[in-house]
Amino acid sequence: MKSFNYSYNHENCTKDQTLNAQLFSTPVGENQWAHFGSDYKTDDLRELLSELGLHELWITNIFESENTIAPIELESGILLFLRNVSYSSSNLELSTNLLNIIWLPGGIITVSKDHINSFDPIYQRLKQANSGIRTHGSEFLLYKVLDSMSSQYLKTANLMEDELEEIELQMMNEFNPNILDGLHQMSKDLVNIRKCTKRFNETIDALFELESSQIDGLNHYFEDVHQRILNLEVKLRSLKDQIANLLQLNLNLMGMRTNEVMSFLTIVSSIFIPISFLAGLYGMNFVNMPELQSKNGYYYLLTVMASIFIISLSYFKKKKWI
Repeated sequence: MKSFNYSYNHENCTKDQTLNAQLFSTPVGENQWAHFGSDYKTDDLRELLSELGLHELWITNIFESENTIAPIELESGILLFLRNVSYSSSNLELSTNLLNIIWLPGGIITVSKDHINSFDPIYQRLKQANSGIRTHGSEFLLYKVLDSMSSQYLKTANLMEDELEEIELQMMNEFNPNILDGLHQMSKDLVNIRKCTKRFNETIDALFELESSQIDGLNHYFEDVHQRILNLEVKLRSLKDQIANLLQLNLNLMGMRTNEVMSFLTIVSSIFIPISFLAGLYGMNFVNMPELQSKNGYYYLLTVMASIFIISLSYFKKKKWI
């Protein structure tokens, strides 16, 4: 996702090319949303953050930290460190993108080098006249960003749930040993998304605990996001149990498959062991073996072997073992 900067109010929304730190610090009837994407210049962002009064350590965390940390209360804003998630059902791959959010009275600044799918519906609504985002302040835009992220988390969990149901159907219809690799990968992805969800929930909890008058008006917005994250944690626990059940089912199916193979080999051995015994017995090179002098001994032996084969096969079929 490329960088952009929107200035908006209840009447219009324009895409600006320049950024003014003063607009973020002091509301002037318009709100700003500046996103620094894959094409942003580090020096430009660093200069803007410095003008906004961010400590050099916090700026360093934005550029260098790969981990999410607790929210930081600024002099006139809040700095958040989060991870956005997305899931590709085509190749069973979960991706997590580090996202930094700076909320200020005059707007928000978001920083991520990766594409954030959850932003797409927000700036589409931002362009619509009389949309709820444009008629509210920057705190509502922050809520919509967090709400869209939580929705993306839930969408990812739903995609994983659909994929698990598809895997379960495949396991029931036909045994496939390659399914085990997919289940192990989904189990790893589930661990990652649960970590991100836990960190997301801790961030929302920390916002409630910040003792600042500037976020008092945000709490009723965060309640909705918090509840969605709690519901998501319940769903993720359910997915964990579902994966564990599918892994156990796969092991049971592998055991059944092994038992079927062993049963088949046992039946084959039971049929050919007596035949092999007769072949070995009359294959010994002793001089005094009267049967070897019999004119029709060879045909008698073949008849006995064929009888053993037919009787054994009929018996196993009668018992429904084959």
